[in-house]
Amino acid sequence: MGEFLLSYVQPARDVALVLLSLELLVVLAIPLAILLYITRFLRSFVPKVAPAIRNAHEHVRRGCDLLVRLMSTLRAPFVTVISVSARLRALSRALSRASIRGGER
Repeated sequence: MGEFLLSYVQPARDVALVLLSLELLVVLAIPLAILLYITRFLRSFVPKVAPAIRNAHEHVRRGCDLLVRLMSTLRAPFVTVISVSARLRALSRALSRASIRGGER
């Protein structure tokens, strides 16, 4: 009885392996086809978009340069005021120390 059942199971097993192998090939072919179409699309898309991206990058760079210059221009008076006030404080300290030393002699 076991040999009789085994004679039917082995061919069914072989057919199942073949069907599973075919299923695997189909399942792998779908992402491959999708990647192929995406690659074709990008090959035609990138040359059309690249000049626009370069142009946008140039505008962004110019805007950044403009902002840096504007910030430097706005910051310059504050830096000048702070440095002048620091110099005046240092000068007043130096003069007060000199007057104190001069008065002790």
